[in-house]
Amino acid sequence: MRGAVEEFIGRLSTLCPGQYFYRPEELHVTILCVITGTPSWREQMPRFEASAPLIDEVLRRQSSFGIKFSGVTAAPDSVMIQGFPVGDALSTIRDGLREAFTAAGFGDMLDRRYKVTAAHLTVMRFCRPCSEIKQLLKFLTENRDTNFGECDIKNIELIFGDWYASANSVKTLKEFRLMEM
Repeated sequence: MRGAVEEFIGRLSTLCPGQYFYRPEELHVTILCVITGTPSWREQMPRFEASAPLIDEVLRRQSSFGIKFSGVTAAPDSVMIQGFPVGDALSTIRDGLREAFTAAGFGDMLDRRYKVTAAHLTVMRFCRPCSEIKQLLKFLTENRDTNFGECDIKNIELIFGDWYASANSVKTLKEFRLMEM
């Protein structure tokens, strides 16, 4: 899978130079944003410490799961590879975390910008207008159904980082191991 994604990013970078392209170590699937990147994120930090035990409680009873990556999509700010969870484990984890945070009085920390429901890999963020937009659209259309492969999710990391989850800013605060399927 990794090779197919890296090849796609390489081809994409030749079409749209000057954009932010995710490096292999930066690729990730967001499970849930505990503290969303909003101007008030600093106000949430004292409550953040209390969230690790909640996450641990929910994740300790969850099984590993797979995600199939197939096709691409674009948003005004990014290009993404679509992810399709195998089974309902991802939604079960997200729902369990939302319930635990709400029960602990931290529900207002979640889903501030939007409710995370999909699985995807963001591979490019637009930093400026793409000068070759027609070629980009053609390339994305050609890859609309490309099969990038499947991966097994066995660990979930609680991280702190920037908007891009860039390797030089991400700090892993805790890693949670899921039960084997």
